[in-house]
Amino acid sequence: MSRIKPLNINKIWIRILIVLILSIVIWQFTDYLTEVLFSEEYSQINQLFIAVITTVLSIILIQEAFKFDKFHWHIFGMGAFKTNITSFLLGFFLWIIPAAVGLFICVIAGWVEIKAWENIPRLF
Repeated sequence: MSRIKPLNINKIWIRILIVLILSIVIWQFTDYLTEVLFSEEYSQINQLFIAVITTVLSIILIQEAFKFDKFHWHIFGMGAFKTNITSFLLGFFLWIIPAAVGLFICVIAGWVEIKAWENIPRLF
């Protein structure tokens, strides 16, 4: 196992500043894309497209920052792809099941009411 060399505080602050600046550049780029490509009203497809671009650019930024410092994903608890997907699905179901039960209880007890204030076709 390789040892990680300690960094001095100035190098750490410089790296943090670089990642922060590049994050702002990514944010501004996606904002620019939204204005140029999708100037019309809100659309789920447009929102999905911008979300995918933002996610891909953010993962590339993180990967390059790791590569620069010679870090690997497993240092941060990331395993193989299959293990990561299994952990994600487990976490998803551990969240969605109690949330669905709680929502069901609240609706049955009359504590909340769910109504569509818009036409169903317009929602999609």
